[in-house]
Amino acid sequence: STLSSSSAASDVYKRQINKDICMDDSKVPEWLLKASDRIIEHMNDDHSNSIISTLHAQLGIKDLKAEMEIGLKDAYFGTTRDLNINSNISCDDCNGSGAAGGSERATCGQCGGSGKVRTQQGFFTLERTCASCSGRGSIIKNPCNPCRGTGRVRKNRKLSVNIPQGVDDGTRIRLGGEGEAGENGGPSGDLYVFISVLPNEFFKRQDADLLCEIPVDFVLAALGGDIDVPSPDGKKLRISIPEGCLSLIHISEPTRQAE
Repeated sequence: STLSSSSAASDVYKRQINKDICMDDSKVPEWLLKASDRIIEHMNDDHSNSIISTLHAQLGIKDLKAEMEIGLKDAYFGTTRDLNINSNISCDDCNGSGAAGGSERATCGQCGGSGKVRTQQGFFTLERTCASCSGRGSIIKNPCNPCRGTGRVRKNRKLSVNIPQGVDDGTRIRLGGEGEAGENGGPSGDLYVFISVLPNEFFKRQDADLLCEIPVDFVLAALGGDIDVPSPDGKKLRISIPEGCLSLIHISEPTRQAE
């Protein structure tokens, strides 16, 4: 859904970050709060997807990419297309926690819940990620069988992609939350669908305009008259050729449909 740049929307987004990533308001890093402000500020800009992608990369959230080919008619009018994708989703048996039977994660005995262990070497103290819990600070004593404790399972899904009217070749459409599910209940990434508009045998696109070439005989070009031309929806439109026409005719709003 689209978020406004209001403070209320910003607060909602920050609370969602707290819930999905930090689980504790007091542990939200300052850089993450600033990033959420930037996302809210640019949510309706062309840069919003890049900002979200950068934030996901910093947080280790995995986004997915897919490609979709459409014809000129679908690009012109907009459409809805189905997309089949195979990806990791949250395990239903354990609700993504990785723990079986509704059991909870236990504090890691190796690091005491900090996710890091310290070793002393002479006058120096070295700190490294705990190998026992992989830095999470907790372990699963009774792992879920279907997902083997990861909180994720592989599954084929069918998603509906709304393609807006006037979409151009190379356009990127973001489906929020439809990327790879995070491990052990972590937040899901986004799915980016890259649109490829197939060439049309009759029309050529130039920015927001459609161009086509129609041969006319000398008499019609010299004296003027009406001619039927195809349109992107497959129907024919009747346009008037002005007297002495030599080159381009611009049609902004066709006046009538050919009978």
